[in-house]
Amino acid sequence: MQSDNWQPWDDYGIKFYENTEEELTRQLIKKILVPVDGSLNSDHALEFAIDLAKKYSAEVYLLYTISLTLIYSLTLGLWEPFSSPLPPSYRVELEDEGEEILASALNKVKKAGIKSVAWLDYGRPASKIIQTAKEERIDLIVMKGENHSLITRLFFGSISDEVSRHAPCPVLIVKSRRRRNKTKKEGTSHES
Repeated sequence: MQSDNWQPWDDYGIKFYENTEEELTRQLIKKILVPVDGSLNSDHALEFAIDLAKKYSAEVYLLYTISLTLIYSLTLGLWEPFSSPLPPSYRVELEDEGEEILASALNKVKKAGIKSVAWLDYGRPASKIIQTAKEERIDLIVMKGENHSLITRLFFGSISDEVSRHAPCPVLIVKSRRRRNKTKKEGTSHES
C-alpha cells in the first residue's frame, strides 16, 4: 500500500543501472597486481587476471620478487641479512631468471592487448606484494594458492595467507589446476 506522499527514487536523485554490480566493479577494478614466479600455478593465476583485466578494462601489474630467504640460504646459512656478500654470479643468475619470468608474463599480457607494468625486486615476497599494492594503489591482487603441508604452514606460514591478511585491497587466491581437477574428478566419480 502506498501513501499519498510516496515518491519514486528518481525524484531523490538516485540513478539506477540495469547492471549495478557490473558498473560498480568496472569502476573499482582498474589495477590488478599479479605476483609471478614462473610456476604453473602462477601462470594459471596470471591467465585468470588477464581474463579479469579484459572484462573490466584494467591494467595488469606484474611483480617478481627475489626472495631474501633464498639469499640467506646462499650466504652459507647465516641468517643475518646480507651478513656475507652474495657472490655476483648468484645475483646475476637470480636476476636473469626473474627477468626471463617477467618477460614471459609481460608477453602473455601484451598478446591479450592489456596495458601492463612489471617490476623485479628483492625482499620478502609477501612484504613486497603488500608494499607494491599500497604504493601503486592496486585495486585487486590475483595470486596463486600454495600447496604447503600443514607442518610447513604452521612453522613458516604462506605468502598468500600473509598477503590476504595484510593487503590494502581484496585478494583473489587462485587454486592450482591439479587440485581443482582432483576435486572435480572426485565429485563426478559417483555419478557414473
